[in-house]
Amino acid sequence: MKVVFVDRDGTLSLEGGYCHPHDFQLAPWAAEGIRLLNQHGLPVIIVTNQTGIAHGRFTVKELLCCFARMIMELSQQNAFLEGMLFQAARDLNLTIRDCFMVGDAGYSDMRAGSAAGCKTVLVLTGWGKSSLLQYREDWANIEPDKIVETFLDAAKWIVSAVPKQLLTTPSSTRIIEL
Repeated sequence: MKVVFVDRDGTLSLEGGYCHPHDFQLAPWAAEGIRLLNQHGLPVIIVTNQTGIAHGRFTVKELLCCFARMIMELSQQNAFLEGMLFQAARDLNLTIRDCFMVGDAGYSDMRAGSAAGCKTVLVLTGWGKSSLLQYREDWANIEPDKIVETFLDAAKWIVSAVPKQLLTTPSSTRIIEL
């Protein structure tokens, strides 16, 4: 099964880096990009490295409330998520190398996707531009498969990159909760 892993901050939101859950807002293109992938049978799974928890800036409970709010807002726009990375391999029986990783940070998102064997897409929102222009030496051995402006552009490229016979219309959509 092909799935699309998507970094949250800076990819689905305008802000990259530390974003307190109370301040999280979806970018204007987020729901449309997720909906496009959903319409082509490509599940979307959020992956996020929330160092704000480790630094005491917010709690796990606050983060989970943010995820619940995000899932509700997306579902109101007919865009659905399948779950979180740590559940994905087990719950969806994934072969990671058949998947895509979309994110704004070369050092973390592109490295993680590349190490897992995913096709990688760097978006220039959030930390994307600075990751590419100022911090490229931190992930110099990794070349994204595609560099695009926004997550919606990434979704369009992914749909075009997957052979048409592998794209399907999903019969149902699941939301896997923590």
